[in-house]
Amino acid sequence: QQYTIGGLRHARVAGDDSTDIHGKQTQSVAKTKTENIGSDVTETFGKNHINTVVGWEAINITKTQNTTVGENMIHTAGQESYFLSAGNQFLGSNVNQSNVVGGNITETVIGTVTEDYEGTHKVTAPTADIVYDAGEITVNTITQTQHTHQTTSMDTGNGANSGGKNASDSPNSGT
Repeated sequence: QQYTIGGLRHARVAGDDSTDIHGKQTQSVAKTKTENIGSDVTETFGKNHINTVVGWEAINITKTQNTTVGENMIHTAGQESYFLSAGNQFLGSNVNQSNVVGGNITETVIGTVTEDYEGTHKVTAPTADIVYDAGEITVNTITQTQHTHQTTSMDTGNGANSGGKNASDSPNSGT
């Protein structure tokens, strides 16, 4: 059965409505499409589900969104990608986590950074530059505290040692 409607079409169903299509279904809308659903929506797909959006897409959810994937989940962005939270944000893995960055990493933390490792914390780099304004580093009850060492010999300014000693040469003075 084929039919063509030259003007408007309006259908109102006072009870339930069901459509059972045993072949393919194609729906084309030349202009804007609006769907208003007053209750829950359940969609079940027997195979793949592909959405292609030529422009942009916005999803506005007023409560919680929960996405569960039985296998892999891949998010790919052609340009920048943002994950923002007005509250706390959690990132976790039940096994391993790898971060691979092709450029630099910049972290800006307004508060305190607390790292708690159950295993080994290993940092490997060809060079290092760690700057702290104050504080301590403790390894196995040995604490390294920020301090300065006074010189124990008199430098003449050209790299030569005048042979003279200053007060910090004593084992009980200076640090």
